[in-house]
Amino acid sequence: MVIFYKKSMKGQAYINNQDISKWGASFAKGAYEALLKPAPTKENVRNESRIEDGVREDTSNIRLSERTISLPFWIVGTSEDDYLAKYEDFLDEIASGVIVLKVPALKKVYKLIYSDCSSYGHYNRTKGKIILKLKEPNPRDREFL
Repeated sequence: MVIFYKKSMKGQAYINNQDISKWGASFAKGAYEALLKPAPTKENVRNESRIEDGVREDTSNIRLSERTISLPFWIVGTSEDDYLAKYEDFLDEIASGVIVLKVPALKKVYKLIYSDCSSYGHYNRTKGKIILKLKEPNPRDREFL
């Protein structure tokens, strides 16, 4: 007989200093990859002159642009009512303004803003997967743990 133990999700991440397990939430597959993906750079200053071949491009001051992160979460409740209550509370917190996302495994704290939900699906209204689109206005404005 094989027994599977459910790994505790406590301490996986914190949103605004609250453990995401409070909402029955945990990261879904691809969350760490989405957070670790590098930010794009802003377009460099370019000069295209008709009297020279090609272009001149100034790469002496490379700056990062804002980035959009698609962050997947599972939300699990013990019953239909518990799931729906946790789901609504989670969405209220996400849409409350700036999201300070602390991820101990990555040793980073991200400052994010909710912009959209790109995907949602539920299973018997006791478990759901939601993919949030979050903006990181300044990828250099992070804290390191």
